[in-house]
Amino acid sequence: MNYNEIHVIKGEGINVVYHYKTFTMMVVKDEVCQILEALKRGYSVIQISKEAKYSENDVMSVIQFIEEKISKNENYLPQQNSNNNRVIDRITLHVSNDCNLRCRYCYALGGNYNQDRAFMNKQTANDFVDFCINHFDQINRIVFFGGEPMLNIEIMKYICNLFKNNFSSGRLSQMPEFGIITNGTILNPEIISFLKENITSLTVSIDGPKDINDENRVYSNGKGSYETIKQFIKTVKSETKIPIIYEATYTRQHIEKQYKSKDIHNFMLNEFGIKGVIVEEESLEINRILDYWQNYDYKMIAENNFENMPIGFWSILKSIAGKQSRKICPVMKRIFSISSNGYIFPCHMLAGNTNNNLGNIKAQNFFNQRTLYKSSEFIIDLQDNPKCNGCWCQYLCGGCAVHQFYNKQQKKFQKKPNSELCEINKQHIAQIILMIAALRREPLYWEKLMAKAKERQMQL
Repeated sequence: MNYNEIHVIKGEGINVVYHYKTFTMMVVKDEVCQILEALKRGYSVIQISKEAKYSENDVMSVIQFIEEKISKNENYLPQQNSNNNRVIDRITLHVSNDCNLRCRYCYALGGNYNQDRAFMNKQTANDFVDFCINHFDQINRIVFFGGEPMLNIEIMKYICNLFKNNFSSGRLSQMPEFGIITNGTILNPEIISFLKENITSLTVSIDGPKDINDENRVYSNGKGSYETIKQFIKTVKSETKIPIIYEATYTRQHIEKQYKSKDIHNFMLNEFGIKGVIVEEESLEINRILDYWQNYDYKMIAENNFENMPIGFWSILKSIAGKQSRKICPVMKRIFSISSNGYIFPCHMLAGNTNNNLGNIKAQNFFNQRTLYKSSEFIIDLQDNPKCNGCWCQYLCGGCAVHQFYNKQQKKFQKKPNSELCEINKQHIAQIILMIAALRREPLYWEKLMAKAKERQMQL
């Protein structure tokens, strides 16, 4: 057995041995940890027996126990995502390079990405639809984005109708789903009608209650946006059947006002009856991801019906249970962004950055001249590097490619993960594994967790 494929995780009152190639988790005693750690260091059975004062039979029993557990899962290999370049999961389409808000933390510099404020026109919309039909067999989802996409409702209607017409004529074999990410400040009967006819998912940006939302999400005159967003959510919920989720940005103001992530989740659930995600403001310290583990309680978590789980918990649980590799966001392969003037970027967060320009939809681009984009600036398989390939966490480490592999100083992707964030992620995932193991030892908690996991799967 290759003991380097085994990772030993020690927690308070519980130890877990994790074999990353088969997703095998074993709760073990301290003595087993000690023996395994010695085996990982290259000690022989005789050496361990002499130095740790265990009998050779004890050591061999541990080896046999571990091998038997792993062998039950040896037929499972991590399932990889399809590399079919003709299938795309999501295109983020910037139909507006302008915004009616001036959020103080906006990475897009008020919605224009440091470019001219402009809207996508019909010619670019036509080029976009032709690009999709000519380059791909299937596009699962197109998300209208900005700036603020509602400022350009006419072009969104135009694009949806183009897809419908091409599908009816047989030029397009499968319709994509359409979604919108909006600041929730623009709504009228025309938009309501458009949403009903075309949109299957809607994400609203809101940072929590009025006092915290209006700290940053403001109009150009400094006025807060909460009341308008509140009315937007309630109107869309009452007049359509579109599922709404929220995206909140967690900032220093949240910390100063003593809002925790769970407070935002609870508020949104109680006030609007919607769920969503909370992302960290870029300037916050990255080790905040470990704050969750300071004062958590399994009983309290279970009694709260597993509503406020740590970042990545559900996807890691799904990965381990399904023996399926959890990957970094597949930018450039299955996800990318298109600007309002037709330029292609790996991610919407990098829109407007000339270093990351993947060509134009109407000319030479990454999808029709891929050999021109094989330099170090355009790395496709980010996790295919010595540091990741030798890591026990490689099949559980997912998330944002920009956060984990993008060099902000050089303004390009790099063939190694961000070292500090990498170490923090490993600590965080180790704690999640300990949590899963601890919950599994409590039949009542585990039954409730499985019911919650099933409920969440049905919502996907």
